[in-house]
Amino acid sequence: MSVCGVSMDDVEAVRRFGEELELPFPLLSDLNGTVVDRFGVRRGDHARRISFVVDEQGVVRHVDDDVK
Repeated sequence: MSVCGVSMDDVEAVRRFGEELELPFPLLSDLNGTVVDRFGVRRGDHARRISFVVDEQGVVRHVDDDVK
């Protein structure tokens, strides 16, 4: 199993955020919104905070839209 975060912020902002929170997983920058659009979570020029569990075949198995 792998965990990653995706943000529409630039690489440097994503790096600083991950370091500040000491996150134990990588954060990816999606400046052009490709991933955000594919998962349908764009909100204006940002992405909604939402969690997906995606299996090894790429099938979404669970969605948590109540992420704090």
